[in-house]
Amino acid sequence: MQDDGCLPLAAGYRLLRVIGEGGFGMVYEALQLGPIRRRVALKVLKPGTATAQILARFEAERQALALMDHPHIARVHDAGETDDGRPFIAMELVEGVCIDEHLRGQSEAVKLPLFVSVCRAIGHAHRRGVIHRDLKPSNLLIDRSDPEHPQPKVIDFGVAKALDAPLTEAPMFTAMRQLVGTPGYMSPEQLSAQRSLTDTRTDIFALGKILRELLTGEPPVLGESSAGRLPRELEWICHKATHPDAERRYASADEFAGDVERYLDGRAVKAGPESLFYHIGKWMAQHRLTTAGGLIALVTVALSLGAMMLSFRKTREALHTGEQALRVSAIAQ
Repeated sequence: MQDDGCLPLAAGYRLLRVIGEGGFGMVYEALQLGPIRRRVALKVLKPGTATAQILARFEAERQALALMDHPHIARVHDAGETDDGRPFIAMELVEGVCIDEHLRGQSEAVKLPLFVSVCRAIGHAHRRGVIHRDLKPSNLLIDRSDPEHPQPKVIDFGVAKALDAPLTEAPMFTAMRQLVGTPGYMSPEQLSAQRSLTDTRTDIFALGKILRELLTGEPPVLGESSAGRLPRELEWICHKATHPDAERRYASADEFAGDVERYLDGRAVKAGPESLFYHIGKWMAQHRLTTAGGLIALVTVALSLGAMMLSFRKTREALHTGEQALRVSAIAQ
């Protein structure tokens, strides 16, 4: 089977249109003819790009995706080779837009729950032993097939790295010694090429950059921060996620998601200061009815005590006045 660009394909697929293109690969919307008839996203290497390193990276993506089973990660339906020997992946077709485009102009109440879902998906990948290493808005699509319930989908695990064992023998660098990742979202350890320090907290850093971008509407710039542009607690959360020292970031994507949920619920966030006043203030704000009832009870008790003290003083003054009157009467007699 041939497409308009004379791409040999494996039997069982019909190309419909190009939906994406990178330096080494093409992504098509295709129709899978069997054993299940459905539309898929078919990713295949371009002719002449199948070097050992690129093949290894492509295979890494196939293996990484095969490990995933999460509603917010694009699923793999099939994998194989074209008629001319190039590998392909048939993936779930996500009909939507990038997360930043979808959320542009939306409120925090809309943005943050979707971001939490992304964090949960990345947490799933980490638990399966895979680091994404190239998280950015263009790799986070929003499936809008159900307009009432848009769903995020994480895609493109092409530079994924296994936590416990390499998915392939692909090095972190290309033959031209180029770093793998996207500037602006890359952690300091990625930029410094300290491969041994690249772990799940590399993805935490990228998620922090993405959250700040979604909230401010401004793409990240290396070495710059948008401090002061966010509500105080969201600034704390973003700062913790993108701390230069990986040890001081969130320990997991799920912990990151949990802190965003605490913010949404009005609870004290873990990224905040260990301040008694902060925690008491958050507790009081979260439990307004209880706090109001307690304050009313406290005021009532205070007023009652005041009334009792006033009554006691008046009684004592009356007794004192009576005693004086008795003394004067006794002297007069």
